[in-house]
Amino acid sequence: MRVLLGVRASGYAGEPFYRRGLGFVRRHQERLRGWLHGDRGGDPGDLEPTVDALAMGSLLLGPEPDGGAELRSILRAQQTPRGLYRHGLGPPGAAAGRRVLVGDNVLLLGVLPALGMDTTELAAAIRSELDEVPPAPPKTWIVLAYLGSLAAPTGGAEAHALVARLLDRLEPSRLGPVAALDDVALSAYLRVRADQCLRDADACNDLNAAVAALLGRRQGDGSWLAPAVAAVEGGGIEPSSTGSAVETTALALDGLATYRRILDGRAKGMLGASPADAAGAVLRR
Repeated sequence: MRVLLGVRASGYAGEPFYRRGLGFVRRHQERLRGWLHGDRGGDPGDLEPTVDALAMGSLLLGPEPDGGAELRSILRAQQTPRGLYRHGLGPPGAAAGRRVLVGDNVLLLGVLPALGMDTTELAAAIRSELDEVPPAPPKTWIVLAYLGSLAAPTGGAEAHALVARLLDRLEPSRLGPVAALDDVALSAYLRVRADQCLRDADACNDLNAAVAALLGRRQGDGSWLAPAVAAVEGGGIEPSSTGSAVETTALALDGLATYRRILDGRAKGMLGASPADAAGAVLRR
């Protein structure tokens, strides 16, 4: 699902492989709901009974055909007294002890409005959680900001405000040299920062170095390698990651596709670019 979200933003949503992927997601969501209703027979196989899988599936598939009544019921059974949602799904009454991951809840900001559920309480709970966590490496905040950018198109003002809040933690003095980031963090940072530049009509020349670093790591077949160590869930903050090369490549394509829109804007003189910057738009190739 993470791969599909990345390639959708890169302009590949019309490709056959993407449509096949959506078919897998649809079947997964149907099996997950059956599992939640007690259909536990047979091998669970690749079933992932988690809130982030449910949220990503909802972002990919769009509005619920029944108006979301069933999904609202499932989510309310996972809610904690603080207003956050537990990571692992399960039957009502069996939620005690399940952990809470902030990344799941960031994604849910983009799901709740389509279900007719208010995001105010969830957004406030996320902000409170972020204020309480100990210092974390830049990658943690980058990944959370990226998840927020996935939720933002359907999450409205609350999701956009959260992304801005997370980006504030990524000032150059805190972030350090972008070349030191791994491919996942660098790609996610490029996507989120470029998206912000487009909203602010900013040429964002500081991103050129990030793009150069990311392109310098591309393999001969056009892909990017998996991280040396898969992302670790730490302190309930950073979401899980498969750490696969396919996922890294999809994320890199997402970031580069967003940056390409900045190059187009520079070339058309729409982002306050200097003539030298506009001439550099041949980097589109």
